[in-house]
Amino acid sequence: MDIKSVNKSNDELVFESLKWHKRNRLYHDTVLRICRENMPPGASVLHVGSGIGDLLHGLKPKRGLGVDSSPLAVEIAKKNYPELEFRVCSEEDLSTINEKFDYVIISVSHLLDIWSAFLDIHKVLKPDGRLLVLHINYVWEPILELGIKLHLIMKQPVQNYLPYEDIRTQLYLTDYKIIKSNATLIFPKNLKPLSTFLNTKAEKWPFLRQFRIVGYIIAVPESKPKPQKEMSC
Repeated sequence: MDIKSVNKSNDELVFESLKWHKRNRLYHDTVLRICRENMPPGASVLHVGSGIGDLLHGLKPKRGLGVDSSPLAVEIAKKNYPELEFRVCSEEDLSTINEKFDYVIISVSHLLDIWSAFLDIHKVLKPDGRLLVLHINYVWEPILELGIKLHLIMKQPVQNYLPYEDIRTQLYLTDYKIIKSNATLIFPKNLKPLSTFLNTKAEKWPFLRQFRIVGYIIAVPESKPKPQKEMSC
């Protein structure tokens, strides 16, 4: 699937995503908590793939910019959160952004070209800034795909289930250094008290850790030494 096809699909799914957003509130709340725990309030934040803007709004940044490939999603975000800025922009091409941010948030689950996205982020991330990469645990792929077929989960135009090792390699090859990584959320549905128990107590059990759904990686730009010029006598 090419980028134009994905953009069209994203636009068509915006209204459907509004419905699914309410059903998957626990998942979205978890992502917001992860971001809040790893960035201070009042920072400048760029959210790549910002959708309808809920996550960026929840972070209360001093300067917040959200970019998304769906014009309809951007239109809704602008209407809901006029204090923030939203632009139509491909997640893999950030060349139109002429400023740098303290934090950049991106989910690799819906990217066509992760390599290009990571490279482009260097242009919009401050030298001492941090990149927060969100991803879905690949061991959940068969369960999530079954959920889509049973109409329990919203279908996405692109869904990447990448192992942590693959994302780590992509970050290394595009000159980032990982400073933190973790995962959380065993049970994504808000069915108390079961979900509370599984997501606070049971997820710490060693044999269940591999099933935590939401993974995240925090990376910083890697400064490489410049090659020294040869000295002649």
